[in-house]
Amino acid sequence: MDKQLVLVQNNQVVVSSRDIAEHFEKEHKHVLESIKKLIENQPAENSTRSISTWFYETTYIDQKGEQRKQYLINRDGFSLLVMGFTGQKALEWKIKYIEAFNAMEEHLRQKPMTLAEQLYMQAKINIEYEKRLTSLEVQQAEDVAKLSSEQTKNTMDIVATQLAVKDIRRDLDQTKRDMSVNGNLKEHIHSFFTVTFVPMKCLENPDLEEYDSKELYRILWNDFYKDFSEQAHVNLTRRLTEMKKNKTEAGVSKTKIEKTTKLDVIVNDDYLIREIKNYMKYMETQYDILLSLSGDREC
Repeated sequence: MDKQLVLVQNNQVVVSSRDIAEHFEKEHKHVLESIKKLIENQPAENSTRSISTWFYETTYIDQKGEQRKQYLINRDGFSLLVMGFTGQKALEWKIKYIEAFNAMEEHLRQKPMTLAEQLYMQAKINIEYEKRLTSLEVQQAEDVAKLSSEQTKNTMDIVATQLAVKDIRRDLDQTKRDMSVNGNLKEHIHSFFTVTFVPMKCLENPDLEEYDSKELYRILWNDFYKDFSEQAHVNLTRRLTEMKKNKTEAGVSKTKIEKTTKLDVIVNDDYLIREIKNYMKYMETQYDILLSLSGDREC
């Protein structure tokens, strides 16, 4: 088959709603409506997990150059969505997609995770912690409100919820400290470089696959500084020279001066701090768009 049926995003096998519409001979807008109804009509008591996690809303660029909505759908979402599609041709496509899911998932199981994928999975764990914490805190607030009207009813449940919140908050804080995602800005930039910038540049330039990891990172750090310098309209090389000169005059050791990088220039300037945050936010948006079009995140 000329076109690959499934793709990989965030180490998960997915299929686009556009491809489903094409292969099952549906209008894309009708497929989008069906997904919306599935999410809205899920009985809350039937599942501890929202099926909305099976359907990742994203965008693509149409032939007019305009952004349009689509969904990237995992195996569970696909099975639920096409359950009602009938007919011989629909059955044939269901089988093809199931086989494609199986083949790609087996490929992922046999392939070790890249550093970027490991960082993404850890970030995903952080998000799950946040969701659990928010859910428990909401439950705690509801219990407190009920307690005010029903006095001591459910007191033990509230205590248990408070303890659970504390446990999860402690675990989440430790995870964040380990990952340094919300730690100092310097480490945050390193995380952005590894998780977003490197995979994005690899997608844009497949020839980078020829380099080993050390050489690849050297090239892409240079690209990162050059790209950011142009966006922020600043000469990082000149500023680095000035910073090293100032440190020398201040009596800083030669070893520490030699370890000073352009990253130190960025995180010690209020203007550049604002600019780097805007730059990272913009690049993450562009990477999401690129992923939705290509489905490949590996270098």
